[in-house]
Amino acid sequence: MRITLLLGISLLAALSGCDSHQIGGADANERAEGGEQMPASRGAGPDADGDGWYASLDCDDTNVNINPGEQEVVNAVDDDCDGAVDCDDSSVVLTDSCYDADHDGACDDTDGDGSVDIVFLCSVGDDANAATIAEQTGGDPAAVANYIAVEYGGPPLYEVTTPVDCDDTDATSYPGAVEMCDSVDNDCNGSVDDSAVDQGTWYTDADGDTYGDPASSTVSCTAPDGSVADWTDCDDTNGAVNPGATEVCDGIDNDCNAVVDDSAESGTWYADVDGDTFGDPGVSASGCTAPEGAWVADNTDCDDAVAAINPGATELCNGWDDDCDGDTDNTAVDMTAWYRDTDGDAFGDPDVGHTSCSQPSGFINTSGDCDDGDFAINPDAVEIVDGADNDCNGSIDDVASGSCRITVDLFSGRSGPALTVNGSVSDDSSFNGSWIDGSLTTVAYTDTPLGGSDHQYTFELNHCLSSGEYILLDASWSDGKTLCNADPSLEAGTVYATLDSVDLTVGYYDLGGGLCELQIQ
Repeated sequence: MRITLLLGISLLAALSGCDSHQIGGADANERAEGGEQMPASRGAGPDADGDGWYASLDCDDTNVNINPGEQEVVNAVDDDCDGAVDCDDSSVVLTDSCYDADHDGACDDTDGDGSVDIVFLCSVGDDANAATIAEQTGGDPAAVANYIAVEYGGPPLYEVTTPVDCDDTDATSYPGAVEMCDSVDNDCNGSVDDSAVDQGTWYTDADGDTYGDPASSTVSCTAPDGSVADWTDCDDTNGAVNPGATEVCDGIDNDCNAVVDDSAESGTWYADVDGDTFGDPGVSASGCTAPEGAWVADNTDCDDAVAAINPGATELCNGWDDDCDGDTDNTAVDMTAWYRDTDGDAFGDPDVGHTSCSQPSGFINTSGDCDDGDFAINPDAVEIVDGADNDCNGSIDDVASGSCRITVDLFSGRSGPALTVNGSVSDDSSFNGSWIDGSLTTVAYTDTPLGGSDHQYTFELNHCLSSGEYILLDASWSDGKTLCNADPSLEAGTVYATLDSVDLTVGYYDLGGGLCELQIQ
């Protein structure tokens, strides 16, 4: 028996890549059309794999690389459909092959000497048992070659200087592979991810706003600390400035669109023509800053032509809405207090008042009347002893002793130069009153001619009347006539008496003796 090294026994599948010919060959139809020596007949039946050979001759009509026109190679398959496989086929192409467990095209260095292992196939005599060799060597090509060399005198292990596969369990790792960011040394250069084609560019994010600085970057498979994939931050020292920020009125390009304050929520400004710091609500402009000229943020001026009129002004009695509250003179600080004057004595009742800019009917601006129903009682009246507070000072009959002056006027239609007023009375016991002391027998008087036979005689007495009191005076003409003679023709006329300019009541009494007494009360 001829020894055949069948790599299909846990070994052939590991041999690839380094073969000196293409396994499978070109399309059968193309070979036929190209004039290649082919059987006269391509068989009969279907041609499922489309390789130009029909099922009767095609030993695997599902594989285009297996048909009578293929070249036999060492691959545990009857490539040319002649019934002989690999080294049992006299037409097999003998090649050197290397160990490639992961089928990535890179040969392994099983002995660790820095060179890949080459096994010369189909070179052992007829007595070798491939199954035994595979079992004894574990399928390692180097061990197989050495085993054959020792046991059967085969050729030694061939060594070639080609790139060494650094991980024959990973088909993506081999010399010449593309380095990727996967924590694997894909290109077997001894460094992991060092020149990975899918490395990212990372940008420094110094302010921590998740937006990176385009001027500071690093290329690597993973982001360095403090770096991000974004590169759109226009100010990496300010976390409030980035493309995701909201533009505000601060003189900064907050949202990194290269325009300052362009989309900020701007303010509204109002014209202040009169310069009182209050703006006209009808004249406005928008912007982050006020326009040039007189513009303010306030819009509450109701008359922007008059500086004295604005919400901060003081309301006055002038017919204007000075403080812009919608009402005229309603809270004027210069309003007048008016008081009702029912008795018309020019003094109002302090308990019935009204404050306004204009005078209401029946009111005056002077108060203090303590009895608005009596014309004779008011602060200008003279206090007399009558049980009333005549002068409204809060005290009744508070007249000082000796301060009262009674003036008596006698209007006479008679001629006569003299009038005697006797202060004595004939019977003082019959009167409950006051009287002039009898020592006042004569009172000086003033004679004022009134024209014709009319005269006014005036005399004064210093005496005060208490409430309910009266004075009795005897009065007679110098010619002996009395004031109240029974004969009406002899009557002196009208008598008036006042106490400190306050009218008193005058009565006439004849107590006998030919004299007429005056009762002043």
